[in-house]
Amino acid sequence: MLFATYNAAGVLVSSALTNFNKATDILKEHHRKEYHIAASVKAENFIKIMQKPHKAISSIIDTQRSTLIEKNRKLLHSIISCIVFCGRQNIALRGHVDSTDGENNPGNFLALLKFRADAGDEILAKPFQPGYKLSEVYISNHTK
Repeated sequence: MLFATYNAAGVLVSSALTNFNKATDILKEHHRKEYHIAASVKAENFIKIMQKPHKAISSIIDTQRSTLIEKNRKLLHSIISCIVFCGRQNIALRGHVDSTDGENNPGNFLALLKFRADAGDEILAKPFQPGYKLSEVYISNHTK
């Protein structure tokens, strides 16, 4: 009766079994009832959850989200430190042509980011690998 639905009415749910002469037939019929099957599934799921609890989807999403936030903060910290360095040294951020193509001068800011990436800044190394879009990592000429 613990996992029974409100529309379940019958012997063993709303009343006790009193006709013991037909008990096997009544139990077989009860076992085939939809409300009995639904209650059995709910009970099995309850036991599984209680024996081995899983993380809720909201906590998994929050974990992934907090990991992404932390990664973006580290990336922004590296980028902002380059901007502060350029400002303190009175170095213009933009070059003649701001692009990452090997043909043109990438500009002071992108050159400094590339220099830091080559010097071992692992956070800044990833955006300069093939496949990354600069707009996704806050260093395109549109987001500056």
